[in-house]
Amino acid sequence: MIQRFGSGLQLNIHAHALVLDGVFTEAADGTVRFHPASPPTDVEVARLVATIRTRVLCLLRRRGVFTEAADDDATDPLAETSLALAGITSAAVQGRSALGPRAGPRVLQIGRVPGAPWVTSTGSRQAHLDGFDFHATMAVAANNRDGLEQLARTCSGRRWRRSG
Repeated sequence: MIQRFGSGLQLNIHAHALVLDGVFTEAADGTVRFHPASPPTDVEVARLVATIRTRVLCLLRRRGVFTEAADDDATDPLAETSLALAGITSAAVQGRSALGPRAGPRVLQIGRVPGAPWVTSTGSRQAHLDGFDFHATMAVAANNRDGLEQLARTCSGRRWRRSG
């Protein structure tokens, strides 16, 4: 599930995914059995966030959306139609306050390490690299249907409401 904004309505494109932590196999008699996988190690999570970062940046370069150097001569089509919206969007991308008496400086982000040379972590099975974050900490027990529903609603950005 792709979300485009954070809780403060700042531009924060990110994805949530529900993934099985194991595999199902079918026996000769037709019964199905689940084989759980062990949780990923911190090293595996760090490697994964680095791989995701590399692949996303390669895809954006191939599509011409991202280049290493800023092109100062390029015009911003958004600025041509709405200068205010272009300014707010630019501030969001740079992690800066756009409006109000504190406009301009970077927004304090707890747990971020600006200029970190490699993957950093804020906890077990969590990794951060150049704006890419990966968290593999949430798990729901096999028969916990309410927990699964709550997790799915959280991932989709919908508030938890108990039905019935």
